[in-house]
Amino acid sequence: MYRRIESYIVNNFGEKGNSRFVIAPDDAPYACTCATCTALGNTEKNATPAVTELIIRLSQRFPKHFFFTTSYLTTQQVTDKQLPANTGVIVSAIDYPLRRTDGKDEQDKKFADQLDNWKKVTNNIYIWDYINNFDDYLTPFPILKIAQQRLQFFKQHGASGIFFNGSGYSYSSFDEMRTFVLSSLLINPELPVDDLIRSYFNQEYPVSKKWLYDYYTELENNAQSGKRLGLYAGIRESEKAFLYPDQFIKFYDEMGDFVSEAKGKERKKLHELQTALSFTRLELGRDHGFDAYGYAKRNGKEIQPVPQARKWITQLKEHKAFTGMEYYNESAYEIDYYIKEWEQYLLSSDIKKSLFLGLNPSATPKLNKIDSKKLTDGTRGLPGDYHCGWVIIPGEECTINLPVKGINASGTFYISFLNLPRHRIYAPQQIQLLKDGIAYKTIDLKPEDAPEKGEMIKATVSADLNGAEQLSIKISCLKKPGTQMGIDEIAFIP
Repeated sequence: MYRRIESYIVNNFGEKGNSRFVIAPDDAPYACTCATCTALGNTEKNATPAVTELIIRLSQRFPKHFFFTTSYLTTQQVTDKQLPANTGVIVSAIDYPLRRTDGKDEQDKKFADQLDNWKKVTNNIYIWDYINNFDDYLTPFPILKIAQQRLQFFKQHGASGIFFNGSGYSYSSFDEMRTFVLSSLLINPELPVDDLIRSYFNQEYPVSKKWLYDYYTELENNAQSGKRLGLYAGIRESEKAFLYPDQFIKFYDEMGDFVSEAKGKERKKLHELQTALSFTRLELGRDHGFDAYGYAKRNGKEIQPVPQARKWITQLKEHKAFTGMEYYNESAYEIDYYIKEWEQYLLSSDIKKSLFLGLNPSATPKLNKIDSKKLTDGTRGLPGDYHCGWVIIPGEECTINLPVKGINASGTFYISFLNLPRHRIYAPQQIQLLKDGIAYKTIDLKPEDAPEKGEMIKATVSADLNGAEQLSIKISCLKKPGTQMGIDEIAFIP
């Protein structure tokens, strides 16, 4: 390894340059335990000894270049060796909760200890911090005031630099404004965030400046509640943390007027933002089903999409006009594929009527009230993304109980699952129905082992619920480490 890196540097950068290199192990929880690395001190989950030896050798071989190790996963443990002047460490903040900080709680103290320990062996400490929800680039992510607090905290504990990990070349809502503010804070972390936001909007958005400022600062203030911002979060987690539906929907509904009134560059940017936030509106609508913020209205045992839902879809389809708006997350999930699934599973659902609509099931393992209701809300999940409408249940077995007293009908029992093995979400092998505790019917399934994308597995069987009071559904998956199951809908179609 040393010889390969040495040759690479000599051939591409020379010996007298002033370049910076990061020497990082694989993004995995296990370290190399070959004879050489073990002799240096490596253990199964600690690669710090071997990586430290490597960067010390490289720093001596190339005294004009700079070499960084990382403090992440297998290199999180601080070395006991004093590092040369032309070396340093990039400390990942992935485990440091992204929320308002005052430097006093246990997580603050834990991260401070990590920095203080690295400070004992090097003066060159950079932070690798995160400024996006990597499962949703398009929904606003109010990170600025939290980032300011973290910058002040990092500086206090000896950090000399920071790398903000964002959405790369993919579009992210309000990204240009956030870049302006973060760049200013890197120069001076004490600058007032609200003033920086106002300054940017005043310069770039002459017509809509106050409207944008009022809403975005409202998001920032919501995020100061102390709730954690999710780096890999669905719309529900964002809603709990900062994205209050009434505020967002009012803002979204007003966008059309400002787009029409603005001109030139401002109009194009507002149109771009309106298109991106149509994804957020669709996600809120999908997650809220047929309530006041939802995409549909309930009519007895049926739900029907509201006309506005098709307008949100139409607006999102305009993403092709904007650079960097092909994907909506880190995993390169395509917006076009998301739209296709929305049209297929929600606007044209194959479940037109369900006698289970609105029932309140119970489950083992226990589910929260929101997840329980989603099992019978008439809203399909989107198999392309496990965040989109799936109730994720840990474990290989699950039992769901439905109160069916009074249904007194024959029809088709229906249940659908997500099969996404790369996220350890598996469709079951068997489903057993019990009426009032007595075995009634069994459904056997044979899902694919490794579909390219998430797939929906549907299971149906004819059933007679006349006189029944409780229908129990026992679900069994293959026994694999970390098994989860994803369910989007349980229906009874007359």
